[in-house]
Amino acid sequence: RHYGISSRLYSLEELGHEFRFSSGRSLRFFNTPHAHLEGSFTTFDEKTGILFTSDLFGSYSRRWKLFFQRDEECRACTDVFTCLRGRSICPVREILQFHRSVMPSGSILRYAMEIIRGIPCTMVAPQHGSVIAHPDDITFVRELLASLSDVGIDGIINGEPGAHKHAES
Repeated sequence: RHYGISSRLYSLEELGHEFRFSSGRSLRFFNTPHAHLEGSFTTFDEKTGILFTSDLFGSYSRRWKLFFQRDEECRACTDVFTCLRGRSICPVREILQFHRSVMPSGSILRYAMEIIRGIPCTMVAPQHGSVIAHPDDITFVRELLASLSDVGIDGIINGEPGAHKHAES
């Protein structure tokens, strides 16, 4: 309806969490409630293996690339908050900061990551930020997000008042 198309709205439950086009192509929908909003969900294109994640895996940055990819030196990183190369911009750090800011809590984020863990995606396309196209990078970011602390209200409760604000780059 936002694009001037008039069609009936369907609920995911009404569709059985799947939409099959007349061509046979199928999209599957997975509820990720409250990640970022109450009715959040991801959309999986079975043919391409692309998972459209809405806000999950997203980030805000003034300097970003269409495709996220860690080079060999970054793959050896053990602390994304202290870059071994001395770079002020780290796409992984920006993803984590974004999630601390826009996700309501760590338990909600962990629940969403558990849902995504079971989806056989080969590429992640978030609404904000870079496309993650390497399976190792998807796993790496997913596991970091699943273990992220001080997310949303948790950051405030745990005494980290700045944890809920995203960093301006």
